[in-house]
Amino acid sequence: MLLKKTGGLIDYALAKVREQLKRHHPPGTTAFKDKNRELQELAREAFVLRNHNIQFKEGDPQDAILMFAEGAMILVCMERFLRAHLGPDATSADTLRNLLERAFSERRHDHLEVPGGDRDYLIELVTGLRNGLLHGDFEQLALKAGCASNTEYFKQHYARDLEILYNITNTMMRQMLAGTPDDGTRGGLIDGHRCVAA
Repeated sequence: MLLKKTGGLIDYALAKVREQLKRHHPPGTTAFKDKNRELQELAREAFVLRNHNIQFKEGDPQDAILMFAEGAMILVCMERFLRAHLGPDATSADTLRNLLERAFSERRHDHLEVPGGDRDYLIELVTGLRNGLLHGDFEQLALKAGCASNTEYFKQHYARDLEILYNITNTMMRQMLAGTPDDGTRGGLIDGHRCVAA
């Protein structure tokens, strides 16, 4: 099943991307962040939701967890990042699939390295999660994950899929800042411990 691959692929990808960045991308600057303040605000909000949600442990009451909001915010953050990265090459008619395909195209001098290295898998994974979340098509998410019901999917797979989506977005965003001086903001627009946009 498409969603059955684990986050191990992402861990491998992070190391691979770091090595490839040294060869394919010149040292970055904070100019990208400065030109895209709205993206920093989206990243900050995604981080706030993530930080809120990771406080919950298995067995805690679920009435205050905001997992759908976090998923939607990460997807908005990803799409805004791709549009900012592609600049005028991104049109209003482009879908998330088109944006990902264009951003990963080796025909671009500034193409992004594919987290995990499997372009087609990553695009299918991200667009499948996006379509399921933003269209409310949870049955499709459950089916792709091999679950008998939506409830089973959300109990067993959603948190993991959300983590993978976060890591993919973070990995892509970090590429724009590769090689910047370590001024306390290095590491991407979303950071594992703090939001650098704040």
